[in-house]
Amino acid sequence: MFLTTEQMAQMVLEHVDLPYTPEDLAELTRVGGALEVEQRRRAKQREQDLLGSVLRELRAEAERDQAEYITARDIYRTVRDDLETTEEEILRVLVFLQHPFVAAVREGAKGSFALAARPDVAALRLSSIAGALKTK
Repeated sequence: MFLTTEQMAQMVLEHVDLPYTPEDLAELTRVGGALEVEQRRRAKQREQDLLGSVLRELRAEAERDQAEYITARDIYRTVRDDLETTEEEILRVLVFLQHPFVAAVREGAKGSFALAARPDVAALRLSSIAGALKTK
């Protein structure tokens, strides 16, 4: 399958925000492969959007005068109109953000969570992990 220069240019721009995997690039050479790659990219973008939404809700709660721990259900109720998701997906994001490598959230009582660090600090931790992957 041949790609137009416009398609290639668009792919380069997309790669900056959400990098293609080697499998994606190989798939693009197959007939019909572009559709499969696009579906995977939409799913990855959706996951990134969910991660951002969860962090925004945690930050909004942390900035309240009477900040409290919030649950996946609390977040779900806030984002469900804007994002197609489930409480289970939100909980998976919270557990990921709680991992010691990220340490962006801490768990309270009964499955409730709060920011443990500013999101930019968590981003720096993730960036350092990415840097470790790049080393030779």
